[in-house]
Amino acid sequence: MRKRVSAVIDRRILINYRVDPSVAQKLIPAPFRPVIVGGAAIAGICMIRLSKIRPGGVPRVAGLTSENAAHRFAVQLDSPSGPVPCVYVPRRDTNSLVPVMIGGRLFPGWHHLARFMTAVEGDRFGLYLRSQDGECQVQVSIQAADRVMQGSVFADPDEAAQLFRPAAVGYSLRPRTDFMDAVELSCEYWQLLPLSVQRTTSSYFDDPERFPPGSIELDSAFLMRNVDSTWSALPPLPPTRKPADSAGRAGP
Repeated sequence: MRKRVSAVIDRRILINYRVDPSVAQKLIPAPFRPVIVGGAAIAGICMIRLSKIRPGGVPRVAGLTSENAAHRFAVQLDSPSGPVPCVYVPRRDTNSLVPVMIGGRLFPGWHHLARFMTAVEGDRFGLYLRSQDGECQVQVSIQAADRVMQGSVFADPDEAAQLFRPAAVGYSLRPRTDFMDAVELSCEYWQLLPLSVQRTTSSYFDDPERFPPGSIELDSAFLMRNVDSTWSALPPLPPTRKPADSAGRAGP
């Protein structure tokens, strides 16, 4: 039987970037390939607040709450039936000791411990994180909007959902191995609301060694709220090539 974790997604913010496909491919391990939309690869930060986190089958009255962030790339994996959309996650951060302790051991997905600060005023959000190891720092200031950001590769939230919703499986490299841990996200429903970004910084995406000038640009942002979800462990996938970051440097 699959290991499962259930939780309520109180808030899920997706900050998306357009990336030069050749640059993205260097950061993505084989056998994955970047998904191309409007001539660009799509990468981003998923900042998610979970509540009522508990093992599958446990009543939702019990459970933990945590703030989490994942740096991610939209990718695809070839299969006998054709390309399968999924997500490659080079780094996960959390303010909870539980996923740090069990991630990659009792349940797939290695996490780094981080300090999170949040400020929410109506439809305005301020989010900040700094990892304990000093390798990752993110600051985001956003607010609700009535349309997708100008210049985005997505015409509307439904078009973005068509890319993100089928990509239910997230893969991340297991430290000190060549295996990819895999976790599948199932949501009760899926609705994206457009956001406007006033400020966003990321030590990962702002790094000119990873992303040379002109190779990355902010694209869009979306919000999901109050969604029941289940995270299921899948068998690991052995990659054929590590990304450049894994071989020679730490993550974000």
